[in-house]
Amino acid sequence: IDRGNPLGALLESGRSTGEIADIFVQANPRHIMSPEEYRVLGRLPSEVTVYRGTAGKTLGSIGQDMSWTLSREVALEFAERHGQRLAGQWQLWHGIVKREDILAYLGDRDEEEVIVRPGRVRQLVCEALSTIAVPDPSHRVKVKEELLDDIFHSGNNIWKILRSSV
Repeated sequence: IDRGNPLGALLESGRSTGEIADIFVQANPRHIMSPEEYRVLGRLPSEVTVYRGTAGKTLGSIGQDMSWTLSREVALEFAERHGQRLAGQWQLWHGIVKREDILAYLGDRDEEEVIVRPGRVRQLVCEALSTIAVPDPSHRVKVKEELLDDIFHSGNNIWKILRSSV
């Protein structure tokens, strides 16, 4: 696995997220992480808040993403970067993950990146941001966990479902 960006290298290979998760599970953690990264991972609390900055994602697609960060600021930078392609549709996602579902901690690029088993981030919340500097709190959407099955298995528009449940 490429130490510079192991997840990126595996994604470029065309493997599915399930196959990639299996590779991380089977790999020796010391081949993926530096000794300091391994120590950081071991010191994380049993449940961790993780963040992801994106644009144009749905609850179904974000739930399968493996690359998250422990830093809200880093996620905001990614939201801005991705949002430049889709003006006004920047998103800051955050949720909770158990430490046991974190496959690796990668701190060498100052991103505080954690590689998470697909589908294991729960209590997902999306803040749709029109600008990074002044986020509009009225765009914040909370998803009730009991709606997740209906959302993942319906063919309806995700935002239509969420807005009708608030």
